[in-house]
Amino acid sequence: TKFLESPFIKFQLGGRIKVKSEKVNLETMEWNETFYLLIHSLKSPLLMMVMSSESLMLGSVSFSLNDIEQDKNGDNLDIWRTIVGHESSKIKGELNFGVQYYAATEFPDPEIDLNFTSGIAQICLH
Repeated sequence: TKFLESPFIKFQLGGRIKVKSEKVNLETMEWNETFYLLIHSLKSPLLMMVMSSESLMLGSVSFSLNDIEQDKNGDNLDIWRTIVGHESSKIKGELNFGVQYYAATEFPDPEIDLNFTSGIAQICLH
């Protein structure tokens, strides 16, 4: 099948590709990679596209960054999401990843920006 061609993941945020993973280890079906993404707004969804090649997307997972803002403890969230097919709505599998958010400041200046949510997101592909 196409899935057995060592898929990798592209991370898209704000309509731009930010980073891509190495190809998955087919023996364990694990990535074991960590990425750090600069976040300008928690209102932008993070799209993780599972790719078979640079031009062939197998499916994708969307994650609302607002979910990490609601975690006031700053804990690492362990998340499972369904991979949905690109050309159809068929389920292609699941993706397990961890997310932790580090705010740029704990006390933003409300006179500058009432919606200040910049920071760094640590994404760990399992």
